[in-house]
Amino acid sequence: MITKKISIMKTKILLLITIVAFLTACESNDNSDINITNEDLVGEWNVTAQTLDITTTGNFQGIALTSKTTGYGKDFDFTYTFSKNPNIVAVKGKYTSVTTTSILGQPDNTQEIEVHSVDGFDSGTWNLSGNTISITDSSNLTGIADVIEFTGNRIKLQLTINETESINGANVSVSGEMFLTLEK
Repeated sequence: MITKKISIMKTKILLLITIVAFLTACESNDNSDINITNEDLVGEWNVTAQTLDITTTGNFQGIALTSKTTGYGKDFDFTYTFSKNPNIVAVKGKYTSVTTTSILGQPDNTQEIEVHSVDGFDSGTWNLSGNTISITDSSNLTGIADVIEFTGNRIKLQLTINETESINGANVSVSGEMFLTLEK
């Protein structure tokens, strides 16, 4: 019976991690060595890499669980197109996200998901403030990404995740980072 409950919880945790990873980017880092302008962002950017590293902790029916999820993207045909006046970003295409979850230090589940949008960092209006890009989508969700590298034709973005969610009455802490690399 406990094995079945843990299996159900693992599935729920994996689903939560995937949702949170694509929904939320909450923190901002100030990297003053990078100089990027609105004009630099304008144009079509191809996503060429995506990585993910997330830790989830929680207490489920008296059982403390920690899971670690790592992931990467492949088969990219996914673009962000930034326009100015108005500041609109359009996302199109798809890629495959491959994630592996380990629970209690043991690899448990690897899955591939076809991604058509990064919720919270999807089509919508955009704003650049310093080295931080925010995108507000049609659901009024705002995703925030820090520009951690910029070379004119290449941008590396860091989305930081730090959330507490409730699953069936249990508080679950989710923290980690997702990195996206875009190239013109």
